[in-house]
Amino acid sequence: MPLFLCRWPNGDWSVVLASNEQDALIKLDEIANAEECPLVQLDAFQVHFHLTDDGELLLDGFGETTEEEISDICYPVLDEVKGQVQMEPDGRPGWLSGPAGAPASGRHADMSSGHPAVIPTAFPASWTQALVPVTR
Repeated sequence: MPLFLCRWPNGDWSVVLASNEQDALIKLDEIANAEECPLVQLDAFQVHFHLTDDGELLLDGFGETTEEEISDICYPVLDEVKGQVQMEPDGRPGWLSGPAGAPASGRHADMSSGHPAVIPTAFPASWTQALVPVTR
């Protein structure tokens, strides 16, 4: 039986075992209406859980192929955007580099106050595409 991945508009995703796409939509309706959401049949799916000392199951992670496939389907430009973040030697996130529009000075965000010291008024479209829902 096929396994389908649904990418929700808010960036979340669900996986459902269903006989076909229509059956998947019916099952996903338990969460929300998925008719306008991208629905993709997965070729592989591997997930790992950890049993805690308290007897609760925690998500431990996904198989490498599964994580790559989910990333490609749900967040196609996220890796590109993440590759533009410079980490400072002290572990603080640096400013996005590379795309036009990155500030020339003050490249890192001062998070000591809990808020970045440099806040751009507009982001280049390539920076925000990772957050835009994928369309069918």
